[in-house]
Amino acid sequence: MKNSRVLYDPHKEFYNLQERFEVPFPKELKENIISKNFRLLTGNLPSYDKQIIKVFDRGDFVSVNHRIAAFIESYFDIIFAINELTHPGEKRMILYAKEHSKILPKDFEENMNELLNSMGSTLEHVENNLKNIIKNLEDII
Repeated sequence: MKNSRVLYDPHKEFYNLQERFEVPFPKELKENIISKNFRLLTGNLPSYDKQIIKVFDRGDFVSVNHRIAAFIESYFDIIFAINELTHPGEKRMILYAKEHSKILPKDFEENMNELLNSMGSTLEHVENNLKNIIKNLEDII
């Protein structure tokens, strides 16, 4: 709704709704999103990075896929909060982040592609990739 282009609105109802949502990103919300999601990514038990390594090590690739999806979800929540962007949903998040974010982690797209392609790789490769992603994200927080 926020980014929709109004083609016909004779009574300005849709326009008024759009204006209602045109508010600055709340600072406290931004801080809470970053803090909560970063703790989910790493550093706490059971953080996503540790869960991914554990299920990868036991060869449970359905769970690896599920945990990587959760990791990426929190990762993008942080990216969008840092940039004070509303979340675009589940589609084309890399493209959306590249087009709309002023601040992105180093090697952002490469790291995401590497993580997604690492499922058929070695445990060491997955672990190093996760550490690299987390470090690059931490550098912009």
